[in-house]
Amino acid sequence: IRDMLKAIRSLTQVYIDFSFCEQISDMGIGIVADAVGNCPQLTHLSLIFNYCVDISDKSLISLGSSLNELTLLKSVFLDFSQTAISDKGISALEGFFKNLKQLEEFKFLVSNCKEVTDKGLRSLSESLKHLTEIRTFEISVHNCDSVTDKGAQNILDIVGNSLGKLETFSVERSEERRVGKECR
Repeated sequence: IRDMLKAIRSLTQVYIDFSFCEQISDMGIGIVADAVGNCPQLTHLSLIFNYCVDISDKSLISLGSSLNELTLLKSVFLDFSQTAISDKGISALEGFFKNLKQLEEFKFLVSNCKEVTDKGLRSLSESLKHLTEIRTFEISVHNCDSVTDKGAQNILDIVGNSLGKLETFSVERSEERRVGKECR
């Protein structure tokens, strides 16, 4: 076990994809969060749990508290589409981002999460506003019926104004409508 823990601690990239795994629950995400939180050299994190219907805000709360010491992250991709997360879970991610100063890339997908609203997007943008640099920011809220243009504008106002090196900004709400900005 000691050798395994030593190997985990030296990881620089983690890619976990449990898409469509209906047996994955908040408990499983908690275990993943604890393991990944013990990777201080981590620079790239990709966690994909889309269509894992038993995942709720508890998973995002686990991520927010377990991953708050990862200060070397450069790329973060989180996909919680078609799960039971809500604004409460999104606001819990603040702990995850509090020790980060910059990101090259941030992608957050919560499509078909019916409990995600403009308030959740506002919480997310507030969590990220202390970053001094981010190059790519993408969020997808397809079929999140309670997300309006106001939610997209909140993110654009806070994230766009506080990050001078932003190159790509994209908020997708539906297949027919896209709010985005390319900056060079």
